[in-house]
Formats: sequence, structure tokens, C-alpha cells
Amino acid sequence: MAKFENIYEDLIASQNQIPKELEKLRNEGKTKSVRFRELMVNKMTNANIIELFKTMVCDNILTFAKTALTAKEL
Repeated sequence: MAKFENIYEDLIASQNQIPKELEKLRNEGKTKSVRFRELMVNKMTNANIIELFKTMVCDNILTFAKTALTAKEL
């Protein structure tokens, strides 16, 4: 679980840093550069992975809750 949390925190930190780098490149007129495009792809990929992690966590919580309710009924 700790590895999952570390990865998640790293993704969040990256998502907070990317807009700053993108803004710097925009100000330099480098919106067509490879680096700008890499950052945009990273931003979208990170967002999708974060959403996947959130979905997995929610699914696990629901599964745990259902299991607990079922056990309680027994």
C-alpha cells in the first residue's frame, strides 16, 4: 500500500509542477516544441492514472463495505 501512496503522491506533485513548466514555455513562445508536447502528454496521462487510482480505491472501499455487511449479517 505504501508504494501505491508514493506513486500517487508523485503523480500529484508532477501534476502541480507541469502547469508551471508549460506556462514558462508559453511565455517563451515554445508551444510547438517537443518539450511542450511531452509535458502536455504527461499531464493527460497523469490525470488518467490518478483517476484510475481513485476509481480503484473507491471500488476497494465498496468491496470492503459489502464484505463487512455480509459478514455482519451472518
